[in-house]
Amino acid sequence: MPCWSIHLGVCNEVNNIFNYDKELLYFGCLLPDLIDRDTSHYYKNHIISFDDFFNDYKDNISNPLILGYYIHLLTDYYYNNFVYKNSWIKDKDNNIIGIKLVDGNYIYNNDPIFRRNFKQNDFKNFGCYLVNNTLLELPNDYNKIYNNMKNLNIKMNRNSIKDRINYLQSDDFYKYNSFNGYKLFNKDTYEIIYRDCIQFIIDKINNISL
Repeated sequence: MPCWSIHLGVCNEVNNIFNYDKELLYFGCLLPDLIDRDTSHYYKNHIISFDDFFNDYKDNISNPLILGYYIHLLTDYYYNNFVYKNSWIKDKDNNIIGIKLVDGNYIYNNDPIFRRNFKQNDFKNFGCYLVNNTLLELPNDYNKIYNNMKNLNIKMNRNSIKDRINYLQSDDFYKYNSFNGYKLFNKDTYEIIYRDCIQFIIDKINNISL
């Protein structure tokens, strides 16, 4: 899944079109990674079912926290689907057995945890680029976030929200986004994925009533 800097960058670009409350939208776009991951990503047969999330929260979809959450799921879906189609090696029964690298080499490994970590580490390289070259706006107002979340079916207390915001403001967040060299795709391809994902989400939002 994309790192937080990619999620924030995508959300910021999408919000340049829609102009929602930034504090709420940007925290919402991180929410699925801050609560129980076993259920927060709406997996169905290993694929994120963003439609199921939408159906659960359609009455509150105009709340920027919920819309940000929806943007997160759409971003994860888009990136994961791109990697699945372009980097995972499958056998004749469509089982994933390895990874195709940008240099033309292959890694044969059917361990899903290995693949997930490999993918996430590569995403961090582009996240590092975003941190160093774009203005990533971070949520700050934990009281506003808490007050807008407490009536939703998402349980997160004020202190937990404050702790996550403090982390985003810390050096640890920036150290997390370090460059180790692209292995799945080159930077130009990551630029294309990023821009196409943003347009994918804009189209999705334009097709719902807010």
